[in-house]
This record gives sequence, C-alpha cells and structure tokens, in this order.
Amino acid sequence: MKLPASLARLAACAALLALGACDDPPADPPTPGTLTATVVSPHGAEGAVLLELSGEGVGAVTAPAGQRIFTQGTDPVRVLLVLPQPGQARFSVAVADTKEEPEVDFLEVADGANQLRPSLAGYRVEFGQ
Repeated sequence: MKLPASLARLAACAALLALGACDDPPADPPTPGTLTATVVSPHGAEGAVLLELSGEGVGAVTAPAGQRIFTQGTDPVRVLLVLPQPGQARFSVAVADTKEEPEVDFLEVADGANQLRPSLAGYRVEFGQ
C-alpha cells in the first residue's frame, strides 16, 4: 500500500519532530569566578550594611581597600560592611557560577551618623563582573 505524497511528508515531519524532542540542548557549564556587588541605597550615602548572601556556590566575600568587612557562616553568608566615610558600599563575592547571582537579604543599614535606617525598603544589590 502506497501512502499519498502529502501524507508521507506529514509522517516524515512528525518523525523528525519526535526525534528532535528527544535531544536536550547541551547544558551550559558553570563558570566559576567573582562578582562585584554594589549596594544601591534609596537614601544615598551609608555608614554600614548588614546583609546575608545565599545560594549554591557562594564563597569568599571581600571588600575594597578602606572598607572593613566581617563575614560569618556559609549558606547563608552574613556580611557586615563598615565604611570609613559615608558612601556607597561595595564588595566582591566568589561564586561557583557567575551566571547565577546570590540572593540578598538586607538585615540592617546604618546611615553616615551610625543611626539605623527605620526601613530597608528600596535597598538592592547590583552584581557585575
């Protein structure tokens, strides 16, 4: 029995689609490295920031010269940044995959006069490489 040409083409297309659906795209391998992080404040200059970083593969956290940094734990990593002069807090974090940013949870922020901010709304961290 011979199938009509249009039915044969349809069957061939269905078979190709079925074969293509079985192939998963190759996984993008993780790229370990360091992300730079900048704390963005809705209030301007800050004196100190306490936050937690969580996520798979979060490693060492370091600060640029002049800022003091204290860390505790592994997942989450609690980070305290103390600035010598009020300004913008920055730090670097080693990660297992630079394509995945750590989650950030702000715990406390102090202004330039070391007074705690009454609200943490609007704070965020921008990550870059």
